[in-house]
Amino acid sequence: MRSSTVLNGPPPTIMCQRGYVGTRDFTASFRAVALGTRCPFEGEKLQELMGLIARGLVWYHWKTYLNDESHSVVVKTVTGPGAAYFKNVVFKFKARNRVEQTIGRDIFKYEGLQGIDAPELTIWRLAVYGGLVVGDASGKQFASDFIVTTGPKTMFQRIDEENARIMESQARWSGS
Repeated sequence: MRSSTVLNGPPPTIMCQRGYVGTRDFTASFRAVALGTRCPFEGEKLQELMGLIARGLVWYHWKTYLNDESHSVVVKTVTGPGAAYFKNVVFKFKARNRVEQTIGRDIFKYEGLQGIDAPELTIWRLAVYGGLVVGDASGKQFASDFIVTTGPKTMFQRIDEENARIMESQARWSGS
């Protein structure tokens, strides 16, 4: 199921035109275009990097260690409505800790919240290069924020199970 607020599937393509960063097509790898020259860029690596950065920020700011055995790091790219929802709703939640930083001249901006009950439960909004815009193949969905969530693997497993249950229920009711 495609969400209107999250770009699903392979990482989107990045394009730069006349100082504007936009999109042309949706492939398994990013294509960065600068000054009319295309260079291959693996989108999965950018998503992996965002996850590693968030993991490092959790340690740097709150001295909470996330290990691979018991914690998950989930990276999503959100569209305009999704970004607005996270900014205006999720990032207004009460939190144990919160941080907001800008490095350089908007080269890297981030905002993070740490869960009240579980210190390893965090959510981050990351933006690079002043809000690098990515998009899907249709050119109708654009995003500039990466949302990274960290937490116990058991929590993410329960969420996946609940989503599967909901999807199954919807399929039964729709007759598919």
